[in-house]
Formats: sequence, C-alpha cells, structure tokens
Amino acid sequence: MNKSYWITALTFSGALLLAASGGRAATVVPLSLHDLVATSDLVIESRVITGTADFCGPAGASMLFTYWEVEVKEALKGTAAASVLVRTPGGGKDGRELVVPGAPGFQPDQRLILFLKKTEESRSGRPVYEVLGWQQGALEITAEPASGEPVVRRPAQPSEKKPARPVAVKLKEFKREVRALAQPPAAAEPSPEASP
Repeated sequence: MNKSYWITALTFSGALLLAASGGRAATVVPLSLHDLVATSDLVIESRVITGTADFCGPAGASMLFTYWEVEVKEALKGTAAASVLVRTPGGGKDGRELVVPGAPGFQPDQRLILFLKKTEESRSGRPVYEVLGWQQGALEITAEPASGEPVVRRPAQPSEKKPARPVAVKLKEFKREVRALAQPPAAAEPSPEASP
C-alpha cells in the first residue's frame, strides 16, 4: 500500500473520531493559584474595552483570534501600560465564525482578574498576551448580592476534593493573596558559621 493511502486512511479515521466526540475535545491541565501566578508574565485587575477578530499566522495556516483591548486597573504581577492587548482563540470575521470550546470569552465592560502570558506576536508595536490556563486564567469580578462588595469566583484548586466548586473570595483578599504569591522568595539569612 502506498503512502497516500495511509495518509487518507489516517485523515478519515481522525475525522470519524472528531465527529464522534462532537468536535469538542480539549484537555486543560488544572492549575493551582500558585501555578497560575508563578507561570504568568502579567497578572492584572482589568476591564474589557472592546474586541476585534482577525487572522493570525502564515497565509494558508492562519487562525482566527479575537484581540481584546483591556484596561489595566492594577498590575498584581509584572508591569503593564494603561491597557494591554489580549488574544483569545475564535471569533467572527469576513463571514467566518470560529468557536473554540473552553477558550475564554469576554464582553465589553466585563471586570476580570487576568493571568497572562506574553506571546511572540505584537500589533502596532504593542505586545500581545494570551490567557494562561484558558478559563482558569480569566476570573470574573462580580458584586456579592448581599453586600455589593466585589468578589472573585476563585476556581476550585486541583488538590481539593471533587466535586469542586468555585468559591467566592473578596476581591481585596484575592489580590492580597496573588501579590504575596508574586513576591520572590526571601533570601535566606546567612548562617553565623558562614561569616568570616
């Protein structure tokens, strides 16, 4: 049997598997808050301004992304300008629509804590970021119904027993925890024997 037969057979088999799964297969490794903070280049309290879909990548292999202009209210880790560009997979442009299950989706004026990783892409000289851990790295800030105080729906941690449910944490407490995790470990005190 020739090479093109095997390529066709494997492609067809893959298409059948994808169709059987509904085309919605995605595996995202659960990340603890410590992991999110440690691997992020930037952690911000933010407000979504607007989004624009566009293609990214080489001709013939480009993918549709939505580029979100996000106002930085406060940088909890890293240094940020007044606003940053955040890209998420999917969007709609030129009559094409791409929905990526599990990818974070935003709305204008939405308030979020974002855990961001810098990409190799830049637009108009500005760096472009992606959300770390997909939905795990985009936590919505809402108002507590009883008090009106801002809270973050913190995801259940991987070490917690199942079924894990998000926990509402006061925004100021959550930010304090993120800032503490973002601090480099304190240098150990030199032992007296090490002194000359």
